[in-house]
Amino acid sequence: MNTLSWITVWPNYIDKGKKNSEGRRIPKKFACDIPIVIELSAVCQTLNLWHALEPFKGYPREPYVLGRVRVRIFLPDGSLAHPEISNKNDLLKKMGTMIPSLKIRKERLEAIKADEKSKKEGNQSKKKGKKGK
Repeated sequence: MNTLSWITVWPNYIDKGKKNSEGRRIPKKFACDIPIVIELSAVCQTLNLWHALEPFKGYPREPYVLGRVRVRIFLPDGSLAHPEISNKNDLLKKMGTMIPSLKIRKERLEAIKADEKSKKEGNQSKKKGKKGK
């Protein structure tokens, strides 16, 4: 299947923490915090859009930001693949509003919070004082 004619979506396009000059393509009210490529793919699955996940592609402006999704929004006959999405901007806005409610996102954020909490507890339990006496 030829995915070259499909649109490309990078996580930076919908990252609320990025400036327009850093790659954000939609207004902040539609964007979300720190999206990852798996979440972009989950939104495409929810919307029943054909997509190709490319997890190891580096974003050209920031090569350490890995992953992109290529999405087909037009069917081969030229009709829309989803009635609410007529162009790339509509897709980005839809992704930005749907990602915060995803189950995998909530689990990921809970795991991050638990990890940070355990690190804080580990640092507080260290005793300070003279060593070796």
